[in-house]
Amino acid sequence: MLGGRGQINLSTSLGLLDRLCEIDDGPGYEELLPHTDEITDGLISLRVLDLPTLISVKLNTGRAKDRMVVPVLVATLQERSGPREP
Repeated sequence: MLGGRGQINLSTSLGLLDRLCEIDDGPGYEELLPHTDEITDGLISLRVLDLPTLISVKLNTGRAKDRMVVPVLVATLQERSGPREP
């Protein structure tokens, strides 16, 4: 079921989980997996889209709520990349 298509809404002991099996008609899980980062709290590990891929996805959705966060994501990416040279 998790390898399917579309959106799957789950309820976990840690709260709600909104899992996308694909992004619009674009790449699916297998195509996106190389563009993920693993985050962990010591007990649970999750894979999330890396910032460059997330920015690309948000720009391509066409939804205002996604495009609104792009400047924040870009600033975060630039901050993580290190200081800018004058």
